[in-house]
Amino acid sequence: MATIIIARICNSCGCTPEEAKEYLDSEIRNLLDYRDADDLRAEDFAQACDSLGLEHDFIPYFIERISMC
Repeated sequence: MATIIIARICNSCGCTPEEAKEYLDSEIRNLLDYRDADDLRAEDFAQACDSLGLEHDFIPYFIERISMC
């Protein structure tokens, strides 16, 4: 799934796969920071998608990723 997301990020911003992975990792870190501060809201997942140029169909990916950390 991460490979698909990275490709979509590349398509939306014209960046390299390495840059896209950094952007994705950064959004996941932001969500983890919100979670750790007990301030994570449903809108934060949508915002992560929007920031990366992704459809909201990818929200479950972010939920799964932060639940594994």
